[in-house]
Amino acid sequence: MNLDRGFAWCAGVLVMLAITAFCLADANLALAAFALPVGLAAWVLSSRAANPLRLPRRAVNLLLIGIVLLAVVWVRREVSVSAIATIAVYILLLKIGDRRGPRDDGQILALAVFLLIAAMLTSSSLVVGVLLAASGPALVLGTMLLQLRAGLISARQRGEGASPVPPPREWTADARAPRLGMTTTASVFLILGSAVFVFLIMPRGVGEGFFGGFARRAGGSVTGFSNVVQLGTRGVISESPTVVMEVEVRQAASTNDTTGPGIGSVSEVLYLRGAVLEQYDNGLWSARVGAGRGIAVEANSMAVFGEIGAGSLIRQDVRMRDTPPAGTPATFFGLWRPVAIQLAEAPVERDRGRVGDRVPREREPLVLGPGRTLTAKMNTGPFAYTIWSLPTDGLGSEPMGRSGGARWDSEAIAAEARRVVRAAGIEPDPASRAVEDDAGAARAIQSWLRTKFEYTLEEAGRPSGVDPIEHFLFTTKRGHCEYFAAAMVAMCRSIGIGARLVTGYLAADFNAGTGTYTVRESNAHAWAEVEVGTGRWRVFDATPPDDIARIHRASPGLAGRVRQMLDLLDHLWNRSVVSFDERDRAGLFGRTGRRGGAIFGAYGEGGGRRTALGLPPAIFRGILAGAAVFAFVTAIGLGVAWVVRRLGTTRDDRPNDPAVLGFYGELLGVLARRGVRKPAWRPPAMHAQLIALADPEAASVTRDVVRDYYRSRFGGEALTRAEREAARRRVASIRRRR
Repeated sequence: MNLDRGFAWCAGVLVMLAITAFCLADANLALAAFALPVGLAAWVLSSRAANPLRLPRRAVNLLLIGIVLLAVVWVRREVSVSAIATIAVYILLLKIGDRRGPRDDGQILALAVFLLIAAMLTSSSLVVGVLLAASGPALVLGTMLLQLRAGLISARQRGEGASPVPPPREWTADARAPRLGMTTTASVFLILGSAVFVFLIMPRGVGEGFFGGFARRAGGSVTGFSNVVQLGTRGVISESPTVVMEVEVRQAASTNDTTGPGIGSVSEVLYLRGAVLEQYDNGLWSARVGAGRGIAVEANSMAVFGEIGAGSLIRQDVRMRDTPPAGTPATFFGLWRPVAIQLAEAPVERDRGRVGDRVPREREPLVLGPGRTLTAKMNTGPFAYTIWSLPTDGLGSEPMGRSGGARWDSEAIAAEARRVVRAAGIEPDPASRAVEDDAGAARAIQSWLRTKFEYTLEEAGRPSGVDPIEHFLFTTKRGHCEYFAAAMVAMCRSIGIGARLVTGYLAADFNAGTGTYTVRESNAHAWAEVEVGTGRWRVFDATPPDDIARIHRASPGLAGRVRQMLDLLDHLWNRSVVSFDERDRAGLFGRTGRRGGAIFGAYGEGGGRRTALGLPPAIFRGILAGAAVFAFVTAIGLGVAWVVRRLGTTRDDRPNDPAVLGFYGELLGVLARRGVRKPAWRPPAMHAQLIALADPEAASVTRDVVRDYYRSRFGGEALTRAEREAARRRVASIRRRR
């Protein structure tokens, strides 16, 4: 291929892929809209053979100063992969306009690689993975072309300065690199095979969290869920299709049952609870403070916090795409009523404070909060867990009653609730109303809210000093799910019925191909749980059902089927690659679930013990794993290269074998003794032409020998034994001359 055109195409594709991958991983569409067209235009203009783009040095320096100042402002505000990589995008665009030689091209490739790494650290989504895979061949070929092009330019510059003789065609810009496509393909497959092998055998957890929250793998952030609700704000809520988690639900006879029938269909909706909010203050809903208790839990160990008893359970296998930002506890979503949980990996460790010369560490506990909510601080990245829930409260044999304490300080809301309940034929006064009628009263309030109010994602705000729930009920009569849930809770409490607001996700997008629910940020939802008897809590969702179906369920028709196919691919990617953990690796190689397997199991976690070398076990395992993998992959690579080089050829058929082309080395030695030494940078053809000026007697013979050398060395043509002997005789004829 033509080196200049080939490098321009290859490096340009790599730069565009790198910018696209990072912008998609960081969800920064504004940066993509600016950087992609600017980068493409600058690359095309800078790659022109005639009058290429060259920004003035003064302009380059001024722009660079501006980027540095911007970097200082951002770094002072936040040091993250996103901020640093965004600065790298601007530097890359500036560097494209300042291309003046191979060194600049090398820096451009290095910046593109940095953006690819930043994309990997920021997101583990399928789209980013495809872009990274597509960047691999472009990176390998671009690096090869960069080296060839740099050598060509260097030889051209030195040759033009050393002699007026025009350079031969063999090293002009039109030179073609033989077998470069085959070499690139072989390199890509060798690297891919080595990467897959390392991915499968490398123990999981080595070095996990070493950089803290700096490098986050954001397969999907959980910004759609919040453990507080603030009513009365102004604006428009946007819907995000980013996948948060995948949930497989099945019946189970016990916590050991993994083969029960699946639960779920395209018409069945599941309420995945995350936070229970019982305190209200001027539009702000929050959880009760100090109501949680800690539970010690380790990886793959079960924590039981409820009476399981006899009968069926509901098993929920959940794979979260990412943890919340560093320092924020992760929420474990599940169905009511949870009784046990098992984590695939343990929560993070924390320092207990210095004790003498030691700083002991302990696991962060799993926090069981109000309403049996579950949270814990986890390592960054995807994580998985299993929750077991009871299909009912399990309190059927106990007498009905009320917990008491249900009240609401708004006479206007209480009057409206009494009117609605009385219209349904139910006594509104809790002193006169039977406990069995509480559920009917709640259903009447739910039906009234569903039919009399309008759902919208637009928030109109509220006048100063006006309660946002009252503003919703009596003025706007329109709002999103949080307003419907809050109004439901307020009206139930105002007539003596216990109620609480719950936030979480609504699982409605069922994929029959995977048997799982795909939950997105747009599925974030709020609803009410009403106490219809002492300890008996039931889900009541006042949001209009048609709006729930429109927002949370997959669209019908071709668009819905295409989306399910993409969800299937995304599920396979995350299940087989992103969430590939130590249990999967151990199962693949037929080992137990002990971290590190048989090879590294001898240096297991050991309760924090140190090795004989005085290193922490994780670091020691990492050193051993790295050394073993490096040695093995190196040996495999060298062996494959040797086999490919030798397979199917004899010594005489190998054009590049030094023993076959030894006559050329003999020629250079003879010419050096005659005072015509060849510099390392000078091409053989040019050296042969210059010999005519210094040693006319050897010029003709030298040209013939160099011609045979070029045929074999660069043309890939195997010389016959007679041709090699003839070349050696020519060299000998020069040696005999005085």
